[in-house]
Amino acid sequence: MFAAGMVLFTNATPPQFGSAGAGLNYTTTTTWNHDITGDFGLVFGLSYHQGANTGGYPPSGNAPVVTASIGGQSATMMTPRVLVGVTYVYVNPVYYTRTWWLTAFSKAGPLTGTQTVAYTSGQGSTPNRYNANSVAYKGVISTGTLITGTGTTISVPSSSAGVRYVAAFANVTGTNFTGFNQSVRHDGNYLLIGDAVGNGGTLDFSVAQSGGAIVVPLLIT
Repeated sequence: MFAAGMVLFTNATPPQFGSAGAGLNYTTTTTWNHDITGDFGLVFGLSYHQGANTGGYPPSGNAPVVTASIGGQSATMMTPRVLVGVTYVYVNPVYYTRTWWLTAFSKAGPLTGTQTVAYTSGQGSTPNRYNANSVAYKGVISTGTLITGTGTTISVPSSSAGVRYVAAFANVTGTNFTGFNQSVRHDGNYLLIGDAVGNGGTLDFSVAQSGGAIVVPLLIT
């Protein structure tokens, strides 16, 4: 079992990036194409839970019920999820709170070649706004414990040179992320995905704009 305070696989070859999908950028569309190269897939998605408010603007805190699939095969939701932020909308005569959550999904052994990737929310009749994409990697055996946080930097305290760490940042403002200090795999208005191999010490993922973040360690054992 991987633990953030352990240094593992220092002389091993880490998993390698394969490909990224076309993704979604603040749209009601729920699918996109991805030419899968690799043996492991990740899907990151940002969407909201909308609830009516009768006495002001208290955030409900509820997370949307979301699902993801690659090539028609279900992906597994990873936990914990990250509450990214809260926005409000007025539809006369009701105010609604939208709580935006970032979620990661994993799929071992996805179908390769051009596949349809889906990310959907059980929000009900209210059309959601989806921001999502998929990334594929080679040489992955398992995943470590997720690291989550908010702000402009998320850190892996004791990283390993044999592990590839995949980070996703999300915001609710629609402002493009800038200043990312690692390899970028997807850069949308609300969602950025990138990765880096561990350096044997503290590994930082940083952006100029504040948001919520998830880091998934990809392991070779």
